[in-house]
Amino acid sequence: MSNNGDVKAKIKELLAEVTGDTALSGNLTDSSDLINEIGLDSIQMINFILMVEDEFGIEIDFENFDYTNFERFDSFCQFVSETVKYQTVS
Repeated sequence: MSNNGDVKAKIKELLAEVTGDTALSGNLTDSSDLINEIGLDSIQMINFILMVEDEFGIEIDFENFDYTNFERFDSFCQFVSETVKYQTVS
């Protein structure tokens, strides 16, 4: 993924897929809360994280993961972008 816009577009697709709501990607804003607004349950959250890891070739360390990243769509996208850059360099 070359930029944050590409990351956001792909994450929107993944969220729509995991929730089964094809209209979701058009309704997401940068401030959308992934848990409270989208309503991801625990199984959907796990599936979503696994899909993100597979799509971006990253591994999310849940012991050090800050769940406030789910409070805003743009925060989660930034987290993924930074993780991709960090794990690509490492």
